[in-house]
Amino acid sequence: MKQLKLNLLYIPVVLLLVVLQNALGIVETPYFLERKEMLEKMEITLHPRPKDSKINKMYYVSHPIRKHNYNITINEPDLCRKHNQVFLLIIYRTFYGHVKWRAIIRELVKHQSPMPHRKVLIVKYIFLFGNSGDPHIENLIRNESKHYRDIIQEDFHESYFNLTKKVITAWKWTVNYCPNAEYVMILNDELLLDLDKIISFLLQDYSMSPNDDHFALCYSRVNIKPMFRQLARYQAMPPKSLYIGEYFPPYCHGWGYVAHVKVINKLYKASFTNPTFMPTDAWIGILSEKLRLKIMDHRDRFVLYKVAKYFADSLYPIRQGMIAVTDLETKNHELKVMESIIKSMRRHWSKMNNSGMYFYADSNKSSGNTYNFYFYILICIFCGVAILFKCRRSRLFKLFSVNNILISKAWLK
Repeated sequence: MKQLKLNLLYIPVVLLLVVLQNALGIVETPYFLERKEMLEKMEITLHPRPKDSKINKMYYVSHPIRKHNYNITINEPDLCRKHNQVFLLIIYRTFYGHVKWRAIIRELVKHQSPMPHRKVLIVKYIFLFGNSGDPHIENLIRNESKHYRDIIQEDFHESYFNLTKKVITAWKWTVNYCPNAEYVMILNDELLLDLDKIISFLLQDYSMSPNDDHFALCYSRVNIKPMFRQLARYQAMPPKSLYIGEYFPPYCHGWGYVAHVKVINKLYKASFTNPTFMPTDAWIGILSEKLRLKIMDHRDRFVLYKVAKYFADSLYPIRQGMIAVTDLETKNHELKVMESIIKSMRRHWSKMNNSGMYFYADSNKSSGNTYNFYFYILICIFCGVAILFKCRRSRLFKLFSVNNILISKAWLK
């Protein structure tokens, strides 16, 4: 009985320590290490070519194992580690010239949302760079990294032809430095996101299982004939580095997609034995077919045309669209579209905040808090009172019935 009373004393003490630990941003990472070990040990199965496959048989020939042997030159190794669990990691493929684009993206991601789920779900983002080879630009990238702490860079050459390497970098970094993420979104920096809508959408996917056999959010492409060879940028590439076949496999458009971290890990491991080629989204389609990943159709979530008008509409908050593709109808005018969208989003945010709801923001500089300051104070007061009450009024524990004691003992185990 004395031992049980002692154990009951530990409950408010441990709760108080956990709350203070989160409030100060001091979070141990057993879940982080557990997930990383799980992903490292995960075995994948590459299935044989299905009878109805549109992929050339040559892509099913086995190849020797090779790994992505590039080195990280700029890193944020503690971005996810300081949190027990990250709900969504967003990885933007970018290059240095898009400075203003990144400023708008940062405002969208860091927005102080009034939505309840943003109070407890951690969202992180990074920008992914290759090496430009220009010392002046590299110095500017390092300065931007020091200021915002949201940049990852590897030492492969920055070019459109190395886009596949940038994708593998995103997968590799996720597995090594953010294994505690549930979902990972990889996208181009010309896309703008309504993060509140995306999180609500992913919560629906998260509530169902399994999560590791499909893309959670995808602009699907099926029965597409290759037309890329007509573009000048592909004509300059060696034929062996381009896709061969009459039809592409089903794939998620290269603009961007979301998948569970287990799916990202499967794709990363499958890349060891599948030579890369362009277009990158078709290459990912082949990996997906070999892994038997489902290509879900969420095209209604992407806004392709009249984008600025769509986001400016007062009815936008109740519409399905939540991802703006800013370069499809207005090539070379993406920044103007982005600036128009961010203005519209500010108006929508203002209306939401004026509704009287409390709001919360989580950015990459967050200390890891999952509740607001006043909640911490109330919990600390409660725990302090409970400890004091136990020390001074321990006789009251005799009033517990046998059933309550058994329940408490089982719970403590």
